[in-house]
Amino acid sequence: MTSNLNSPEYVLLREILQRERRLSGLNQEEVAADLGRAQSFVSKYEQGERRLDVVDFIRLCDVLSTNPSNLIRELRKKLKEQGRDWKSPRFARVTSSGKNR
Repeated sequence: MTSNLNSPEYVLLREILQRERRLSGLNQEEVAADLGRAQSFVSKYEQGERRLDVVDFIRLCDVLSTNPSNLIRELRKKLKEQGRDWKSPRFARVTSSGKNR
């Protein structure tokens, strides 16, 4: 599955990550130093010029002192509020009781 870096999902994720960075009181240079990366790494994922893989995402959450699961939950909630539910057909078969049909 390919995904556009400017898709609504990625734009929203970038907004959430930028907000968390600002709330943590860190600038891009400080985040990059804690990640052992160049400042351009942070700038590029915040501007949608590069992807974050799952390992980088988890490390970033550690630097920002935030829980990766909470950010994913927030992303899914906001997407659902926008009418962009992410559920795949397989997960759509799950009933409200949480059991597969």
